[in-house]
Formats: sequence, structure tokens, C-alpha cells
Amino acid sequence: MGRKEVYCIDERQQIYFTRWELEDQSVEVEEKQRTTPYRHKDYPTRCVRWTGLHLTKYGDQPEQKSLGSMVCDAGPKVGVSVMTERAPEVPYTPEERAAGRERIRQAVERIYGCRCEWKTKGGGQNVGDTKEAS
Repeated sequence: MGRKEVYCIDERQQIYFTRWELEDQSVEVEEKQRTTPYRHKDYPTRCVRWTGLHLTKYGDQPEQKSLGSMVCDAGPKVGVSVMTERAPEVPYTPEERAAGRERIRQAVERIYGCRCEWKTKGGGQNVGDTKEAS
């Protein structure tokens, strides 16, 4: 395996977040420094984002393949935040993606009672502006 990073999430409970690069996959690493407001103070925060297929392990949970993960470390007072995007076991086909978008469109129509013309016409009426609501 390639590069490995380990972060201690909770020192008292010995919870660790670990991520490994896979040898045959390219991973893009982006690091940013910023400040995070917490209880009326600003704390320096180091955010590291990994984009690409890699392995992650959180605490006692089993390893999982992730498409992306991000760790924000704001020091001992604020702590460490972890976000991961789990990789699907089998990549979605274009037909499955189109079917998923259609289900989302139908759900929006059902919930808001509008015709989702925003997708095809590049912008449409606001919810409640339809002629049926008048």
C-alpha cells in the first residue's frame, strides 16, 4: 500500500481515523489552512482532502473504500472532524444514473406539486407560481 495517514479523533477513547492510498489508484491531496469560529473565538484549522479511490478506517469499524475523504483538525479545544464519501461496490452505469435523476425529478414533482421544467429549460417557475395554484 501507498502513503498512510493516522488522526487521533478522541484521545480518551483511543478513536483513530486512518486512510491509505492504494498502489494502483491515483489520489489527489489538497491541504488548506483556515480559521474556524467556535464560541466567539477563531481557531486555526488544517483541512486535508483526499480525492480518488483509497481505503479508510474509523475507530473499530472495518476498512472501507472511499472516493473522497476530508479531515479538519482545529486543535485540542475544538477537535477533529472527519468526512468520507463511500465508494460504490460496482460503479453506476449511465442508465442507472439517468434512472436515479428521473426518480429525483419525480420526487420533486410529487413533493412540491410543480412541473420540473427547470431541468429542460434552464430555469422555470418558482414553486407556487403555477396556474393551478391560482
